[in-house]
Amino acid sequence: MLVEATTSTTSRLRGVKGLGVRLALDDFGTGYSAITALHRLPIHTVKIDRSFVRDMIDNHSDAAIVRSIVLISRNLDLHVVAEGVETLGQADILRGLGCQGAQGYLYAPALDSKKFDAWLARQLRDSTGGSWRDLPNNGMTSRADG
Repeated sequence: MLVEATTSTTSRLRGVKGLGVRLALDDFGTGYSAITALHRLPIHTVKIDRSFVRDMIDNHSDAAIVRSIVLISRNLDLHVVAEGVETLGQADILRGLGCQGAQGYLYAPALDSKKFDAWLARQLRDSTGGSWRDLPNNGMTSRADG
């Protein structure tokens, strides 16, 4: 829908952004997502679809796509989040590419808000500094959808 967004839709999204809402383009790289949407739409974050992250260690094409999405997004000053991160190897590669965030079972399963609050409290309690910056994985952040 957003790839074919009209001037009116884009204008409305700019209005929403003006209210302080941060917009993310989810599942980027699949379906009808397009590179033109990255610079045309008022988004803050690009979320790399899990289908590319899943096989990027063993599949050169998926690795190239992930690398390209991160590079293009970062050059456009967009925050980049990888979906479906399940292994430390994936997290290390993504971190090395400059991917700023990750979500997936490596960090936690999808949780409803109450379970997420309890999980986050445990993580903060168990970390040395009591801050999300002190969580494992060198500053990569995670988010659980609920």
